Amino acid sequence: MQDDHVQADGATPPARGMAGPAEASDPADIGTRLHCAAVVVLTERGLAGLNPDRVDRRAGLPAGTCRSRYHSDTELIAAVLESAAARYHAQIAAVMERHPDDPVTAIAVWASNLIANDRANVQMLCSLLFDPPTRRRITTYADALLFGWERMAATRLMLSPEQVDNVFLLIEGWILAIILHGRPAPAPHVIATTLRTILAAQPSARG
Repeated sequence: MQDDHVQADGATPPARGMAGPAEASDPADIGTRLHCAAVVVLTERGLAGLNPDRVDRRAGLPAGTCRSRYHSDTELIAAVLESAAARYHAQIAAVMERHPDDPVTAIAVWASNLIANDRANVQMLCSLLFDPPTRRRITTYADALLFGWERMAATRLMLSPEQVDNVFLLIEGWILAIILHGRPAPAPHVIATTLRTILAAQPSARG
């Protein structure tokens, strides 16, 4: 039997200890560490507390590393959103491969694991996406995060363009309500039942 658990790559890993330049020589590793540290800082202190020096300290990297890569808060936030988008899209694509004939179950498995394992990231992302001034500054990257997985899922669910907004507004709102109220993650079959109910209410929707 296949294991439906999705590795929670989106979960924020523990920050590493202080590292010297030799340990921080891999550019990809540096980027990952900065992104993870920025998520922690944003979660703990909010957008007002996002400071490059603070991100460097949280990542255990030499002072000036964050400033050398990102010349503004907007660039750093955009990089965090791009990283999250790529991670979430890869996760949902992987679980859909395991359920090629049942996209509703695939989405439910992914959503259940997202709720269980990635609350801090989701809360942080919501604080950015739902803050109008920030959203205007990062709209391209925000759209990539929100709408990329929606397009993928909508294609598999065979939704018409006019159905997409209604369906995903309800799905995402329900998931966010669970996370923001600190409720436990529903089992995949509970999410699947809710999703099928939402789809059944859409004219000509199939799921």
